[in-house]
Amino acid sequence: MFEREHGIIIACDVEDIEKLRELIEKTYGIEGIVGYKIGANLALQYGLKSIMGEIDFQLPVIYDHQKAGTDIPYIAEKFAKSCRISGIKGIIIFPQAGPVSEKAFIDAIFSNELVPMVGGEMTHPSYLAEDGGFLKDDAPS
Repeated sequence: MFEREHGIIIACDVEDIEKLRELIEKTYGIEGIVGYKIGANLALQYGLKSIMGEIDFQLPVIYDHQKAGTDIPYIAEKFAKSCRISGIKGIIIFPQAGPVSEKAFIDAIFSNELVPMVGGEMTHPSYLAEDGGFLKDDAPS
């Protein structure tokens, strides 16, 4: 998916498509940038297909849906297909619904010729039980 083995993926957590366009224009030529991540907020507001059609990223785009990997298994193929049709190259999942959903999402992502990126632990406050969160401390391992 990426031209380099290591590099930086820009998190495009901006408010609107104009700010997204500006971010891409200002970062595309920077050495070490290998791709861009689009989150659910922009996707819900503008639609993935519309974003991918309107912005010339020139590098791979990864979609971080937040719920991907935690949904019921039969949704996985439909979800991955929608991402592929939109022009996405990779998908971030957090498989906190267990191994059956995890396998379904990973298999669906691969079958749609996309790259799965599987997260384990989130960095926001109160994620793990030791910090006041809901997940057992060893859950990500």
